[in-house]
Amino acid sequence: MRFYRKTILLLALLLAAAAVQAQTDTTALLRAEQQRFDAMTGKDIARLQVLIEDGLVYIHSNGLIQDKASFISSIEKGTMVYTAITVKERHARIYGKTGIINGIVHVSGILNGTPFDVDLRFTDVFYRKKGWKMLSWQSLKVVAAN
Repeated sequence: MRFYRKTILLLALLLAAAAVQAQTDTTALLRAEQQRFDAMTGKDIARLQVLIEDGLVYIHSNGLIQDKASFISSIEKGTMVYTAITVKERHARIYGKTGIINGIVHVSGILNGTPFDVDLRFTDVFYRKKGWKMLSWQSLKVVAAN
């Protein structure tokens, strides 16, 4: 009887440890995404270089597709200026070394001299490689329900 109690207790502790680790991983993933948003609005090019994976595919809500170099260059040159990115909703899941975040953000900025202010529904994919690095982004404009 004691053996079964110890076994059950050990299993409970292992499950609790796994749950804590999963929460820690999810927190780190969401933190990496927020750091990227902050780097975009703060025009922190060095930080963006660290947070974004070399194989980035960034698909904007207007259909524009950029790789890492063109995405960062557009921010550095001021072609794309992000003035605010506010998270309205997001949900994160982790599968091994891959993290997926779905959500809605409100984004304000200036594209080629034209201001924009839009809600976007997005999917953001990260890969864990010496910390979380963004690998893919795809967004679409949220249309108000009639």
